[in-house]
Amino acid sequence: MAMTTRDPRAAGPARGTQFYEERLRPLLPQQVGLIHQWPLTLVMVAVVYIAFAGGYWDIGWHILRGRDTLLSPPHVFILTGLGLVAVILSLFTAMSSAAAIEGRPVSTPMRMWRGLPYSPILVIALAMMATPQAAFGLDELWHRTFGLDVTLWSPPHLLIIISAAAALFAITAIIAGEANIHDRSRRLSVLRPLRSISRGELLACVAMGSMTLVSMGTLAEYDFDIPQWDLRLGAPLMAILAAFPAFLALTLIGRRWSTTIVMGLVTIARLAFVGINDLVNVPHADFVVLVIPALILDGFFIATGGRLRGRPLAIALGAFPALVVGSEAVQQTFRSQPVWTGTLSTPGVWIAVVALGALAGYVGVRTGRMLRPSDDLVEPVADGVAERPAAVAGVGR
Repeated sequence: MAMTTRDPRAAGPARGTQFYEERLRPLLPQQVGLIHQWPLTLVMVAVVYIAFAGGYWDIGWHILRGRDTLLSPPHVFILTGLGLVAVILSLFTAMSSAAAIEGRPVSTPMRMWRGLPYSPILVIALAMMATPQAAFGLDELWHRTFGLDVTLWSPPHLLIIISAAAALFAITAIIAGEANIHDRSRRLSVLRPLRSISRGELLACVAMGSMTLVSMGTLAEYDFDIPQWDLRLGAPLMAILAAFPAFLALTLIGRRWSTTIVMGLVTIARLAFVGINDLVNVPHADFVVLVIPALILDGFFIATGGRLRGRPLAIALGAFPALVVGSEAVQQTFRSQPVWTGTLSTPGVWIAVVALGALAGYVGVRTGRMLRPSDDLVEPVADGVAERPAAVAGVGR
């Protein structure tokens, strides 16, 4: 029987493997993390501010022009921005898996699925940020089935807002988890000085600002002065959407003036949105100036010793929602925009503002404490790879 011999040189690595070894592997960083690759993370969260400028442009566009095509200029602007965020999250997801296979440090917890390491929280963030892309298609189907919307609170619109806000919350949690590893002072329960704020905490502030901005998009139902729902819902909704991120910032960042930074970013963005809509000649939303109650909240905690517990916390939880709604009512009245502010003469509205706002703030406090180590926490994991399950650590070896 004749036998053929094979040239050993013909049995080289597969083409895909060779491409990875020669082109992709040299690009893989020594350690993967949202703080380690902070320029990429900063671009990712900053793009959200730009994308939601397109969201407010889109609302003004529809008020002025009515229903347009799926690929109207504001829609393209939003989809491009959120799509870029999804692409960057995909890149982080791929880098974390490749780094785990290579045995390099990964700052997020890793799990195994059919022999492939992956970061669950990155996958969740990616899925949530990809959802708005699908929701735009669902919105088009919704309009073809049910006709024009008379409210912002249609299911596809709420799906876009909620999923994007959830993705940004997941990104904030990832950044906070990495900051816990690198900064032992985050164990302290007292507010720390702002001058020593870390890069990770600054990134968390920017991410939380974008999360707040997105979630407050639901208020556009009232901010554009075209409400289709009960006006009495406006003030409690504003209290809830402001109190949760305000108290989350205090506990998660744990720095003096951290709430002012987050709400300052939101205020700057919302004022910029007004200017952008004026520039493109479409109706704009009301002004929102949340930085003023944030300054009062931060100043109160600094004056009372900086501990987010006991009587000072109880007072702040009750007072902050009233400050938010009151300050917005004052500035809107002076600007002749008193649409929902007329409901504040009803005692029940104020009761709802304080009660629901305090509850949202308390949830923010509890959430922040879960995402930040406490004084009695055991030694945090110093290396994302060293302490991960052996099945992950041994991948590719």
